[in-house]
Amino acid sequence: MSKDYFVELFRYNKWANGRVWDCAMETTQEDYLKEIDFSVGSVYRQLLHYLGLERWWIGFLATGESNLLSQEDQVTYQDRIKLRQLWDETNAFTLDYIQSLIDDELQRKVTAPWWDTHSGGITVAQALTHVINHSTDHRAQTMATLHTLGYEGIEQDFMAYLGHK
Repeated sequence: MSKDYFVELFRYNKWANGRVWDCAMETTQEDYLKEIDFSVGSVYRQLLHYLGLERWWIGFLATGESNLLSQEDQVTYQDRIKLRQLWDETNAFTLDYIQSLIDDELQRKVTAPWWDTHSGGITVAQALTHVINHSTDHRAQTMATLHTLGYEGIEQDFMAYLGHK
């Protein structure tokens, strides 16, 4: 795998996240926060969850620091505008990081601070693949939640991003 492969995947991720965000912005505040007995809960919790994971992993890969969202952050980001701003900042940071990679960096081993230190870790490429898969999973769950609440879905498939739907 090459840096260019991940640049393309994270551009797709940004595109697909933006489409899901457009749907989330159409909800009422009540529906946005409504707890659903599916996955991690409300539309808000879905968005915060997969943003939090992406933000943590990319920050950790780029700096080695472990910065999880706090309980205070979780209250602050119930405001969709503030959460969307954090998404936009995270997308910009993510794309800058991915574009700055050299191919050899993709093979660097990393270990999350809470993992057993004898686990051997994973490569940067594997971590980036996890972030993409995790985002795809939660985008689908967010769209299912929106559907349950009566909102229309959108196309978010990679082939649609490429213009081949």
